[in-house]
Amino acid sequence: MSLTFRISAAATALGLLLIAGCNGGDGSSPSGTSTVQGNVSSFSIGSVSFVPSGKPGFLAAILDLLVPRAEAAVGGVGVEMMGTDLSTTTDNNGYFIMSGAPSGDHQMRFMYNGETSTVDINVPEDGTVTMGDIRCVGRQTASVGHMNVQMNSNMGSGSSQGSGGMGMNGN
Repeated sequence: MSLTFRISAAATALGLLLIAGCNGGDGSSPSGTSTVQGNVSSFSIGSVSFVPSGKPGFLAAILDLLVPRAEAAVGGVGVEMMGTDLSTTTDNNGYFIMSGAPSGDHQMRFMYNGETSTVDINVPEDGTVTMGDIRCVGRQTASVGHMNVQMNSNMGSGSSQGSGGMGMNGN
């Protein structure tokens, strides 16, 4: 074999490796530079609602009526971005953060005690989507109390308010 053939074959192999690396090569999901974060405030399954109070029994109900909290918390809720490898679990305060989210339209799935609830979001390139007061109902679209989209570059930001039973996907 000539030296020219070996160099050409090595360059071709290196080029193919670089192309496979750029495209994921193995069919894995895309990665990005954005962040999706939020707070799950309740998760209802049938007639049972999981809304932790942190205060004991009867006193908790009275205090919650007199002094409502801006955001409650449900810890241990599984959160995943469908179509990607991104997933996490809410902490004890109901918060989650997902870094490396790809831009575009995505469906977020929330899982708790064998039930799921979903919401559609749009993730900007190099931005942060913050969803607050996410209220999940098993097998239904979740509602988001408020959503803020922050562009990490100088392109601006925006926010929207959810409403009672309507998810952010307009259903």
